[in-house]
Amino acid sequence: MIAHRRHLVRDRTAAKNRLHSTLHRHNLHLPTGEPFSQANQAWWQASTVSRTERLRVRHDLLHIQHLTTLIDEVEAEIAQLSVQEPWYDQLAFVIQIPGIGLLSGMTVLSAIGDITRFPSPRQLVGYSGLGSRVHASGNTYRTRRITKQGRR
Repeated sequence: MIAHRRHLVRDRTAAKNRLHSTLHRHNLHLPTGEPFSQANQAWWQASTVSRTERLRVRHDLLHIQHLTTLIDEVEAEIAQLSVQEPWYDQLAFVIQIPGIGLLSGMTVLSAIGDITRFPSPRQLVGYSGLGSRVHASGNTYRTRRITKQGRR
């Protein structure tokens, strides 16, 4: 569900970017409030673009609304899954980390999978790619940036 949500959000962002591109191409300024909301549909249709471009704008706006509905459904399903086994016990610990909420916590847990498959915390850190590089030679000991070689 996390990967599905990511794809839906990516598609919605692409549609919004196409609309921003239309505004930029025609030197139009964004409407007040949320530019892609139902309340601004009339503003988009009254814009001074060609009839063909207006059709594409209308389709992008409908696509955004549809994707928003789908994203809301997926987020509701993720919220339902978060209060069931095996996620509930683990999520209670993960969301205590500052900056981690329900969606990011479920993303972390779904990426890790069954945590018991890692015999040590060091292997989990290596899997995530968040371990720092260490250069040690003789009396020299330097830590460097994180490796970023784990699962994307």
